[in-house]
Formats: sequence, structure tokens, C-alpha cells
Amino acid sequence: MLPVLALVGRPNVGKSTLFNQLTRSRDALVANLSGLTRDRQYGQGRLEETAFIVIDTGGITGEEEGIDAAMADQSMAAIAEADVVLLLVDGRSGLHPGDEALVTYLRTQGKAFHLVVNKIDGVGEDIAASDFYQLGVEHVHSIAATHNRGVKKLIADVLTPWAALAEADDEAGNSGAIRVAIVGRSGSGKSTLLHLLAGLDEADAGRITLSGETLTPASNEARTTLRRQFLGFVYQQHHLLPEFTALENVALPLRLNGASQQDAQTRSAHLLERVGLGHRLRHLPAELSGGERQRVAVARALIHAPKLVLADEPTGNLDATSASELMSLMVELSELRSVAFLVVTHDASMLHQFDRVLTLIDGRLSEADSVG
Repeated sequence: MLPVLALVGRPNVGKSTLFNQLTRSRDALVANLSGLTRDRQYGQGRLEETAFIVIDTGGITGEEEGIDAAMADQSMAAIAEADVVLLLVDGRSGLHPGDEALVTYLRTQGKAFHLVVNKIDGVGEDIAASDFYQLGVEHVHSIAATHNRGVKKLIADVLTPWAALAEADDEAGNSGAIRVAIVGRSGSGKSTLLHLLAGLDEADAGRITLSGETLTPASNEARTTLRRQFLGFVYQQHHLLPEFTALENVALPLRLNGASQQDAQTRSAHLLERVGLGHRLRHLPAELSGGERQRVAVARALIHAPKLVLADEPTGNLDATSASELMSLMVELSELRSVAFLVVTHDASMLHQFDRVLTLIDGRLSEADSVG
């Protein structure tokens, strides 16, 4: 799972500016107006080999009513969802009672957080931060988000635990982003094997485990629960629900896992934007091209942050250009989200993009010749 960072603080302290720096986008609304960001907004960032999710929130004053109260609720939800909170304060205006209230709240929640003193440009790092040391916060950082000053060091410090884990995984050869292809003649059982690994079919004999849990033999309910937690699946025929829009199709796994409609659709819209379909959110599958439908299917498989995505001939019905674009997209998302891919394919031109290629012959898997 990617680490989740939530940006919280009073209005107009620079949360959305920092969000845009971290995600290298202009997705967040930025202006000198209090409370401009009403809802949670999700983005993805990366520092060297460590990817992360960042949530931008509206400002909190502690005196919210009406729509501002709803905005504060969104911030509280982001805090609950995050692994680490970045509490932004304004280094120019100094310590505010609202800052103290937020520090107290985060401590009562037992939430890991870093205090980020923003807007130090023209003030000086030591002077800007001096007013906030009385809060007794362990991790204090000074940045100028507008000029990207101090931001890389901030994120490096915040992500240190995850970077260490990633380094340990690399040393052990356990990179989550491994991509494996299965090839073989038609009728050799590739799709059957994939369905067994996904728990869609049950084997006549033997045992399949997933993250230490028994997938087969197990009840239908148990297999469904494991699939929702750990697996994504991309079919050759996309299997999108025809009466649902692209956005609703991608949001469905999150809704089944208990996410609110607003949360699910916000996250789904961002992922569809990432796969190049931000302009097709409200379109039905019948209104999309074949390549676009498969992009929606890939987004749906990834939206709930699975550990493994199984794909059965995902490019089989696409022209060469669309197939190449889809494969490149899966590689990019695999690396960005640290998700392993196991792909059944007949397309030899794609094999160079996999870490391992396995051949299924007479019911047995063997390592294929290495590919360049």
C-alpha cells in the first residue's frame, strides 16, 4: 500500500500550493481566498523510488458553520484516512489559536504528524519557525511551497520509514512492482490458471494462498473478501457494466469496500484523469472506444490499491497502437503504485516490458527464455 499524506491546516496557509508541488500538477485550486478548497482532493507523488498519495483539504478554523462545517468534516476524514498528517502553518502570521487546537486534536487522535511552517520566503527559516517551537512538536519543517524551497527535504523526512521498507524489499528481491507474463498455445489453460489464481474458479485439488490467506479451497464469501482486499482483474472483454458511466464503473470496487459515494468518485475521477480519460468520466462504455474501455477496466482494477492485478489478454481486442499504449500505461501504473501484474498474453512484442516470462505447457509453468 502506498503511504497516504494528508495536508491540513487553517485556510490560506498554502496547502493547495504544496499539493500542486508534490503532484506536479495544477489540479488544486489556488488563490488568496479563505476556504477555496471545499472537498478532499487526491493526487499522487513520487520521491525517487517511493511513491505516495497526497490529500489536499479545505481549511479548518474551529468555528465552522454550514458549508464550512462540511469542509471541516472532509478534513477530519482525511486525517483519519492518512498514515501521516502534514499540519501546515503560516510562518508570516505566526502562531494562531487554531494551530494549537489542531495540534491538540492530532495528539488526542494518536495520529503521526509533522508541523510544516510555510511561507518562510522573505522572513528567514529560523525567525519563521521560532514562534511554533512552544508547541513541543517533534518534527518541525520550514518550507516556501510557492518556490518549492525545502519541499524535497520535507518529503524525504516524512517518507523515511517507507523508503527503508522499500530498500529492504529490494534487497530481498521483493519489489511489489514485478510484472510477469504467461504465454502458451491457445487451449493450454492460461485463462483457466488465471481464473483459479483470482478465486473465480475453484481447483479440483491443491491449495492456493494469497498474502498468507487460503483462497482455495474456501467458501465463495471468503474468496470474494480476499479478492476485494488484494486483487484486481482485467478481462479481455473489459466486462464494464453497460448502464454505469466510466466514473461509476471505476468507483464500484471502492463502494463495495464501504467507501462513501463522494470519496469513491473523487478518487476514481483522479485515477481516470491519470489514465487519460478525465474528459470521459460521464460516458457510458458504449460511447467509448475499445482502447478507452480497457483503460477504464485497468483503472477499475487498480482503484482499491490491490497487491496484484491479474490481466487476461488485456490487449487481445485492440489494434497495435492501442495495445502498445495500454501496455505502457500498465507498466507506468505498476511502478507508480507498486502493484504486481500477472498478465496472460499472446503478444510477443510486449514481452520485453515484463520482468519474467513463464510458458505454460502440458499444465506446467516453466521459465521462458529471457527477453531484452
